[in-house]
Amino acid sequence: MDLQQQVAALEKRVRDLEAREAIRDLTARYAWTIDAEDWAGFGAIYAEDAVIDHSKWRSTSYKGREAIVNFGKAHRDRMLNTNRMVLNERISVNGDKANAEAYFLYMYNRDGDSWIGWGVYKWEFRNIKGAWLISRMTLLPNTITTLAKGWGMETDRLPVAPPLGTAK
Repeated sequence: MDLQQQVAALEKRVRDLEAREAIRDLTARYAWTIDAEDWAGFGAIYAEDAVIDHSKWRSTSYKGREAIVNFGKAHRDRMLNTNRMVLNERISVNGDKANAEAYFLYMYNRDGDSWIGWGVYKWEFRNIKGAWLISRMTLLPNTITTLAKGWGMETDRLPVAPPLGTAK
C-alpha cells in the first residue's frame, strides 16, 4: 500500500470512528432528553421522517418527528422519576448510514409502584447535512414488571401496554 492509499485508509477509519462516537452521543441524548422532558432536544435527534416502532408491545408505530415527540410526551406523562440507560452498543457505519443495537434498562414509578424494564433497542441512523440523526428506532422489550412482582417468571414478561398519558 502506498502512502496515498494509507492516508485514504486512515481518513476512512477516522470518519467511521467519529461517526460511531456521534451515534453513541445521539443514543445517550435520547435517554437524557426523554427523561428530562426536553422536548426540543428530543425532537432534534430524529430525522424529519423518522419512525419509532413499538409494535412488539404497543402494536403501533409513530411516524415523523412531531408524532414521535407527541408520543414521548404521552409516554412520560404516565411516569415519575424515570431513569433509562443505553448499554453495550454495537454500531456499524456504512457511509452516511449506520445501524446500532443496544440493551436498554429503565426504571420509573407509576401509580405508586416501582417499575423496571429491559430489552433491546435497534436503531437506524442517517447523516443528514453533516449531522447524524435517528431514522428508525425499534423497541424490543424483554421484561417490564413491578419490583413487587419481580422478574423470575418464565411467561407473561410483558404487561398489557397501558394507554398513554393516563397515570402518574
